[in-house]
Amino acid sequence: MAPGSGSKYFVGLPCPAAAGLIAATVHAIKTPIEDWRWSIVWMIVVMADAGLMSSTVRYRSFKDIPMVARQKSFLVIVMALLIWGIARYSEQC
Repeated sequence: MAPGSGSKYFVGLPCPAAAGLIAATVHAIKTPIEDWRWSIVWMIVVMADAGLMSSTVRYRSFKDIPMVARQKSFLVIVMALLIWGIARYSEQC
């Protein structure tokens, strides 16, 4: 957390967000990377992800958003749509 700013900001990209970027990339690409040029591109993405985690860039934490009863039902709908989208566009095992 950013010193002196309460809990409004993170300093550096939080680990769950960085892991989500990598997991979403792995989930989205259906075929193995065979071309060495794409391997370099994804290595740069991973290194940029690691650099953002150790940087001093401030990211909003969204912990100061008030959660009232009305917003909780909206959050349930958003989460349901997110889960439906992941299930709908995922590969069958």
